[in-house]
Amino acid sequence: MNEVMLVGRLCQGPKLAPTANGFSVLWFSLSVNDRKIGKPEVMEVMCLPRWEPLLQQAVITRQRIMVYGAIHTCEGLDPDAPGKHRFVRAGDVVLMDNGSGPGDRTGRRPIWTAQAKG
Repeated sequence: MNEVMLVGRLCQGPKLAPTANGFSVLWFSLSVNDRKIGKPEVMEVMCLPRWEPLLQQAVITRQRIMVYGAIHTCEGLDPDAPGKHRFVRAGDVVLMDNGSGPGDRTGRRPIWTAQAKG
């Protein structure tokens, strides 16, 4: 099963990009801590354009986001860097709250989500 859940902060604002079939997608970089190697890693994430307001808010407020999705490998994503590239295709994006609440030991609660339908 190819599922991943990442929590981190955006490295920069999302960028809208057209696809070959005429649709648009948002691309952004997410900085996460890799516990296996003990240092930060940057993951490229692709999601639907409707998440742009949530991602712009995360950039402004420096809030963490949680991304649920699947890891993909594809060639030809970056013309400046030929070869295979790894990225996450987001199925759900959640803006995290840094405050703590009752029953929340981590202090990180989802406060806004834009979930994909069907």
